[in-house]
Amino acid sequence: KDICNDSWYTKGKSVNHFYIEVLHGLGWRKKITQRMPVTPSHICDGKSIVGDYYKLEYNEKEPTKSILRCFGSIKHPMRIVIHRPLMGEEKTMKIVEENGRLFACISVTIKDSHKTDLVKLNKNSNKIGLDFGIKDHVVDSNGERYNFPKNEAIEKKIKKLQQILSAKKYRSNNWHKLSNRIANLKSRQTRSHDNKIHNFSKQIVNNNDAIAVEDYRLSEIIAKNKSDKTKTNRVKSAINKKSLEGNIHAIKMQLKYKSSLYGKHCALVDPAYTSQDCSSCGHRKSDLKLSDRSYTCDNCGAKHDRDVNAAINVLALSKF
Repeated sequence: KDICNDSWYTKGKSVNHFYIEVLHGLGWRKKITQRMPVTPSHICDGKSIVGDYYKLEYNEKEPTKSILRCFGSIKHPMRIVIHRPLMGEEKTMKIVEENGRLFACISVTIKDSHKTDLVKLNKNSNKIGLDFGIKDHVVDSNGERYNFPKNEAIEKKIKKLQQILSAKKYRSNNWHKLSNRIANLKSRQTRSHDNKIHNFSKQIVNNNDAIAVEDYRLSEIIAKNKSDKTKTNRVKSAINKKSLEGNIHAIKMQLKYKSSLYGKHCALVDPAYTSQDCSSCGHRKSDLKLSDRSYTCDNCGAKHDRDVNAAINVLALSKF
């Protein structure tokens, strides 16, 4: 009986498998094709996974030399590259296959001893407010603007290959080769884009003690854009694409958990009227349109950039 079908996580149900080629042993050159269940998840206990068939040897001194002794129906040791030491105790591990590559996702429980003590705020503390938008993905209260566009060279290459793919015979050998090439380019594009966002969120957390973030909901903006009858479908598509490239949800989540991990303060602020209210006197300009990127306050005469003004108001509403 297949070990994968007989193990506890399937509860007797049949599971789908994918085939992989692995080196037989740690030093052998012979490749062996083996079956492996799709995205299984196993509960860990300390440094080894529970059960006789699931064992991970984690090397604390050199994480890149850790070894996955066996996993499901895989019975030959595989080197697992862990890029940084695990903080806390590992609880679950999931292995997924993507374009012929295997990736292990290990979730851990972080104890208080691994967290940095919460920073005490005072007048000299660095504080920042972040406003999200479409024209510029992120604008901070200092006037800095951040955008996360995808690599145009890769985008053009993918578009060209997809046109060639449409002329190939469906499911032919050449179709499969070209399809795999496109999938690899898309995967490369996604990793590059995610890396930009992670670097940005880490930079913000490192340089500031308190971070006020606009609780921006992209789904509402896209729905509002979709119902706008004054715009053509081409314009709507371009706006949606630019909005999704910002990956606002990921930025909010990363800032939240990284702030907690490194002892920084982070607060989500309701974005209502943050663009309309004057950051100098508090007067609300109710007739402000979305097309007005800058305006002058009717009450105090202060000149504001729409997005920078909103970021300053976000920081003020957080009450840091």
